[in-house]
Amino acid sequence: MRIVSRSLLLDIIIIACFLLNDYSPETVRTNFFALTNGWCPSCRSTGFLVYHASYSKYWYAVRIVIIRLRCKHCGVTHALIPSFSLPGASIGTREAGYYLRDRAAGLSQAIAGKCFRDKGLDTRYAAYFEKKIKRCIARMKAILPALGDLARHGIEYLKSLLVPPSAEEHPDLISAANGICLANSVNAVFCNRVSILLFSRRKAGLMIPLNLGAQMKPGTGIDST
Repeated sequence: MRIVSRSLLLDIIIIACFLLNDYSPETVRTNFFALTNGWCPSCRSTGFLVYHASYSKYWYAVRIVIIRLRCKHCGVTHALIPSFSLPGASIGTREAGYYLRDRAAGLSQAIAGKCFRDKGLDTRYAAYFEKKIKRCIARMKAILPALGDLARHGIEYLKSLLVPPSAEEHPDLISAANGICLANSVNAVFCNRVSILLFSRRKAGLMIPLNLGAQMKPGTGIDST
């Protein structure tokens, strides 16, 4: 397996549903077509995804290998992130959900952040994470204003994205929100570091990433398995 260390500014995130104990890069590489249904969220073609390379990221102190795919139709690369790992961060989606739940219940940053400290993170991480999530939610509201309840905040906004809206604790609201993004032609908003979020259509019919700093074109819209 080829491990490539590089900037992932051109990668589109696809969330692959895996429990930590079930995850292995070999399984993902062998079964990526079943995991993605062969569907490219950039050009929306099917059957053109092929193995491209791999890189490593951290899930807390554990180094995990991430498989990258490439669409032969549009040339865009995709990173298959396991659902237990938050894109663009070393923390887990479960702990992120616990933190948002406890903050919504009125607990302080210090108390809600215990889930991060228990994993060995700095006491200041909770404040950093909360600011990051607020930016992600504001970005998603701006890009997809027709989805969810814009008057809600934090975990309540994420719950409102579900159809029907959920009043109960959802096991993985952040991954679910990323899946909704990809289904609407938006790269995973939570919490990847890429500057490319929207997919734009060329006259030739191919879908290409559109950098947020570029001029928007009329009709631009904004997978998760």
